[in-house]
Amino acid sequence: MPVLISAFQARAVILWSNFDPLTVNNDGPGTDLLGGAVKRDEAANDTLYFKFRVEPISDETTEPYFAALELYEDDAERLGVGNALDAWAYSAFFPGAQSSGVPPAGYLDLHSARPDPDALAHLANYQCPRRGETATIVFKIQYVANGEDLVTVWLNPDLGPGANEISQPEALTTRFNAHAAFDELRLRHGGNGGGWTFSDLAIATAFNDYVDSSSAQPGSGEGTAARAGECDPANP
Repeated sequence: MPVLISAFQARAVILWSNFDPLTVNNDGPGTDLLGGAVKRDEAANDTLYFKFRVEPISDETTEPYFAALELYEDDAERLGVGNALDAWAYSAFFPGAQSSGVPPAGYLDLHSARPDPDALAHLANYQCPRRGETATIVFKIQYVANGEDLVTVWLNPDLGPGANEISQPEALTTRFNAHAAFDELRLRHGGNGGGWTFSDLAIATAFNDYVDSSSAQPGSGEGTAARAGECDPANP
């Protein structure tokens, strides 16, 4: 059994990373960070895991704005994860795409284990970005050759020792389909406010690549960091 576990862990690798903080503010189309290091086309049939941390400067008090990590293919937007222009909460958006389960606005609010009070009043569980409150997002893309890919997003997942993908609460998990082929990764912000600061960016082949392997107590990961607040009731 130990041999099997070691073999599985050996196959899980960080394909690309940039841990330094990067602040983006009205940066137009953004600039590619990957330089060809990682890409996937319509024929891909494997799975990738993306991670990033955000420190919002623009937030619900500076709307309207958008900020996101975006996947691009052939200089076209494919999938953004962060905050959509028409959304007030952490969200995923799909520029120019007709993806399954996407509302007419073209975005989906991300589920949160610590929803804002206004979200609860609407029987929802979204969370608004707020200045001074960091958030960690991990998302998985299961590529389907020549079809819509399967995307799972975890907002502030538990990445403490002993955590794993299966143990993440459904309350902070969002699933949808999207066309997520890419050859560039860009950080973007447009609109009001001072932008967002991104850090701890990485692309890996397994969720466990992001889990703390120290001797700290299990359950002490990112999932405990979010703090509830209240969105503008007129703009859920």
